[in-house]
Amino acid sequence: MGYLRIQAILVASLLVLGPAGLVRAQVPAGSPGAATGVRGPFEISEFLAINDRGLDDEDRDEEDWIEIHNVSAGPASLAGWYLTDRADNLTQWKFPAVTLGPDGYLVVFASGKDRRDPAGTLHTNFRLSGTGEYLALVRPDGVTVASEYAPAFPVQAPDVSYGVSGATTEIVLLAPGAPAKALIPFSDALEQRVRPDAPRPWTHEELDDSYWLSGKTWVGFGYS
Repeated sequence: MGYLRIQAILVASLLVLGPAGLVRAQVPAGSPGAATGVRGPFEISEFLAINDRGLDDEDRDEEDWIEIHNVSAGPASLAGWYLTDRADNLTQWKFPAVTLGPDGYLVVFASGKDRRDPAGTLHTNFRLSGTGEYLALVRPDGVTVASEYAPAFPVQAPDVSYGVSGATTEIVLLAPGAPAKALIPFSDALEQRVRPDAPRPWTHEELDDSYWLSGKTWVGFGYS
């Protein structure tokens, strides 16, 4: 039996066994971010609001961070642009003269340290809230929002970044109507509790699927 495992952020797992083998699809509690605003040349492409074991800054502190992406086909300057986590203060933190190349990225730490040396690591004068809040990138006029998460981005998970969806390619793993079996465990330990005599966990190629639910694709999973 062929075996395929799709890795993603684990919140809940949906296991589907079809003719091509085992497929593990991850079902996050939320959805990919959808930053809105006036398009280009910059956007907030990603951020991390709860940094427990992730990227360190120059002080070796694990600080929250915000990633800026130049979506244009040429170099562009961030001089005079703003980052803010307050909808009532769009000019909260001002960028120095920093230029990003075409399709370039820049990480700004949301640490509250307020560092703006263009030759060094940039830090905002505010931190991000893991419980969710407003976040925006504002043009130099101090009024026009270029990219925002409004009215607030959702509650965040530790060490899991959140951002806009990039380009995707669709791959058909199981055709609609194909015979399948499904199991919804949250961990190997949970499956062992459901089926204590299971000789192998679901991650093993030669698993015993006789106690899985049978049906036809597509199958889905949702909270109730």
